[in-house]
Amino acid sequence: MLTRAETATTVAHRLLVFGEVGNDACLLNHSFVSGDALKLDDGSYRFVTLTATGCFDLPAAGVIDGVSLDRLLPLKENTTLQPVMISAVTKVETPDETTYIANLHPATCLLKLELKNAPADLALELQNMAAGLSLSGSYSGAAKAYPLKKEEDNLCLPTVGNAIVQYASEGKTQTLEFGMPLESGYTYSARLQWNKEEDSFKILSKVEMWLGDSNTNGEAD
Repeated sequence: MLTRAETATTVAHRLLVFGEVGNDACLLNHSFVSGDALKLDDGSYRFVTLTATGCFDLPAAGVIDGVSLDRLLPLKENTTLQPVMISAVTKVETPDETTYIANLHPATCLLKLELKNAPADLALELQNMAAGLSLSGSYSGAAKAYPLKKEEDNLCLPTVGNAIVQYASEGKTQTLEFGMPLESGYTYSARLQWNKEEDSFKILSKVEMWLGDSNTNGEAD
């Protein structure tokens, strides 16, 4: 079992093994390092590898109860999201295939908000962030509100639908829709100007979207 990552990653990884299509229950929850070997009965499997992280409700290695390919790994309550990398679902046939290579990519995205003249009591949250990590890569289910930091870049999970930022000041709550969903592996940047007369934000420029450190890949009004 070998791993390749787009960016630096931790030594320990978690391999989750599922059966053929239609059997989404976890068959094996295994901790390994790149280069380890694993013995499986002959058959057809689907593998997902992710970096070890304590911010999700992922059972300890060896425990498969409650883990399923069609369910999110829930983000723990009152826990700050940490960087995590994950592989795409890969079909593995044994004994025909003797090497499994997990290509790891970021499961999170980065949201950068530049706030102009924001009130001191401002509170921000991403209203529709996914409620957990998708092992299949599909984010169309449960969403949750996730608090955002005003002066720092925010690590987030993808959103369910177009990103909606909720903001509150002096007891008044409003929302801004970004016109695009947040997707894993991308950095998003928005400049927001506070309008004192209307007690509200407006987006000064288009929301920009980058893949890693590359040039602008897309934008939305």
